[in-house]
Amino acid sequence: MALSTINTKNICCVFIEKKANGCSEVSGYYGKYKFIAKVHDRKVSVGIDGGHVVVLSVWRMKKTVKRISKTAYYTHEVERISYNRGWIMYPKRKLETRLLSAILHCLKLRCW
Repeated sequence: MALSTINTKNICCVFIEKKANGCSEVSGYYGKYKFIAKVHDRKVSVGIDGGHVVVLSVWRMKKTVKRISKTAYYTHEVERISYNRGWIMYPKRKLETRLLSAILHCLKLRCW
């Protein structure tokens, strides 16, 4: 994962559910980061920068290996980015800021 740019083609988005109020739930990942978002079909005032995304949570995944069975599995680390109609946790690292921009761009391009 390069620090200079993040390719939006490498972000995997999975549509979960479309609700009656025009809001869709979307889940996805990029490298070791996983995200869940609620996206409106129109721009709303409480969205990120007045856009479509009203809820966004991003976690960095941590790989853990059990010593006995030598099985690898991923667990959630501390939440890195959190937005719920207002910033709860703004990205602190350059990579996370670039990741946020890439996720928002990816969600903007898709028609949920």
